[in-house]
Parts: sequence; C-alpha cells; structure tokens
Amino acid sequence: VAFNDFKNNFESILEGVFNNTLNFFYNGLKRSVFEGRTKARRGAPGCHDRWKGLHHSTYRATVMKDGVHSGTRGRMHWPSELSKLCYDTFQPEWMQLFGARIPEYFRVLEAT
Repeated sequence: VAFNDFKNNFESILEGVFNNTLNFFYNGLKRSVFEGRTKARRGAPGCHDRWKGLHHSTYRATVMKDGVHSGTRGRMHWPSELSKLCYDTFQPEWMQLFGARIPEYFRVLEAT
C-alpha cells in the first residue's frame, strides 16, 4: 500500500512537472524564439547597411576573419551583431526555464 501511494504521488508530481515544462516551453520559450527570429530578419538589413560604409579593405579583412576584425574603426563582430537581435529576445525565457524552473522541479522531485 505504501509503495502504491508513493508511486501514485510520484507519477502525479512528474505529470505536473512535465505539463508545466511543456506549457512554458510552448507559451514562453518557443514564442520568444519566433519573436527573436522575426526581429533578426527585420534588423539584419540595418546591420548590413552599417557595414556598407566600411572601406573595402576593412570589409574584406572582416569577411576573411569570419566576421570578427579589429581595425582603425574599432572591433567588429558581425556574428554578435546579428545574433544579438534574436538572442536578447529569447534569453530571458531561456534563463527562466533552465535557470529557475527546471532546478525547482528537481528540488520538488528530490523532496518526494
């Protein structure tokens, strides 16, 4: 009897954790990733417009170094400029899920 009570309680807790995680993933993280993708698509041409004014040798040097170059105009990091548009949108949701919610779920499971 005690084992069945434990098993039922544990299954109920796991189901709640699973449903909460799935709900947060679809209504939080996934939504914010799509928003970030949209922002990145809209913002990428603006990044490119800023790069068009570079001297041809600076542009070439940056391309040859996979988008990362330090020159007379300062440090350029094209991958960061492009990914920042998307990353800044979903990073808070990501941290909420993996930094707070999942550790809390593990604490609940450990206490069971």
